[in-house]
Amino acid sequence: MDETQLVESVVREVLRRLGREERLPLVLLLCDRDEDTAAKVRSALDETVEIAFCGETIDGRMPERHVLPFLSCTDMADLAAGRASSRFATEALGLLLRGQKVEVLEFEYVSHAETAPQALYDLYAGHKKTLAAYGLHALRRKGPEVLTLRTGLATEKDVRQAKAQGALALAVPATALITPLAVDTAAELGLNILKRL
Repeated sequence: MDETQLVESVVREVLRRLGREERLPLVLLLCDRDEDTAAKVRSALDETVEIAFCGETIDGRMPERHVLPFLSCTDMADLAAGRASSRFATEALGLLLRGQKVEVLEFEYVSHAETAPQALYDLYAGHKKTLAAYGLHALRRKGPEVLTLRTGLATEKDVRQAKAQGALALAVPATALITPLAVDTAAELGLNILKRL
């Protein structure tokens, strides 16, 4: 249990004992229980929430948000075509068909921005637009999904600042130099460095 969860639990218990039980907004994650994923979602949100996972009992409560933590390229293409083959994509499709919105924390195709042929990358960007029309969007985040660095040198400090602002990726000019420490830090923090023209 991380600090945020501990504080939330204590606050809920104090309010319950005072007879003023107040429930936090419920966010349902479309994945198996994973505290690391819950921490990533919490850090991306701008509010304190209660997290539940797919298949868990939520005492008849209605989630205010449904979050798919990771959308693979395969699931993305399937959903854009109106079908689903994996368990959590099937859950997401069911929600969309019932008129519910679904948010995605991380789109797999974004991690291939540097290496994928432009036409293939554009295909997935098109799928993202199609899915938005269905009600599936990128998670509203505290920070930008991709932070752009306009200088010719990317350092560890730049990587840490991008992550602190909530970015999933740091875009740098195609000609930029990236220090080895920046590469190591990005890998450690789970931040992608994208070279752009």
